[in-house]
Amino acid sequence: MTGDNWPDRLIAAVERHRALPFVYGESDCWTMAADVIEALTGERPYPGVVYRSKAGAAKALAQRGFASVADALAARLPEAPVAMAGRGDIGIVATPDGLAAAVCVGPWFVVKAEAGIDHVSRDRIVRAFKVR
Repeated sequence: MTGDNWPDRLIAAVERHRALPFVYGESDCWTMAADVIEALTGERPYPGVVYRSKAGAAKALAQRGFASVADALAARLPEAPVAMAGRGDIGIVATPDGLAAAVCVGPWFVVKAEAGIDHVSRDRIVRAFKVR
C-alpha cells in the first residue's frame, strides 16, 4: 500500500494502541507492530494468529517455527541496520520479559508494554526491519 497519507496511517495505528489497555493478542507489542505493518503495506503478517497470554504468544510463534518475535519479522521483512530504521519500521528491543517489537516513530521507537506505550531510545534497539 502506498500513498502520501502513510504518516497518518502510522500515527493512527500507534494511537489506537495508546488508547487501549494492554491485552495479549489484542494490544501488545506484536499486535501493534502487525497493525502498523498492515496500515503501511495493506498486508498483515501472519493473519489469524490467536493468543491470550505470554505463553500463548510463545506457542503461536513456535507453531510457525519461530523462537522469537525477531525471527517472525525476519521471515517477512528485510533486515536493516538499526541506524537506518525510519518511521514505520519495526525494531526489536530486549526487555526483562524477553524480546519485544517496537515501532519507529522518528528519533525513538515505541513499544506496547503492560504499563502502556513506552518510548525506547534507538540505542536499545538490537535489530531493525524495513516496512516500507
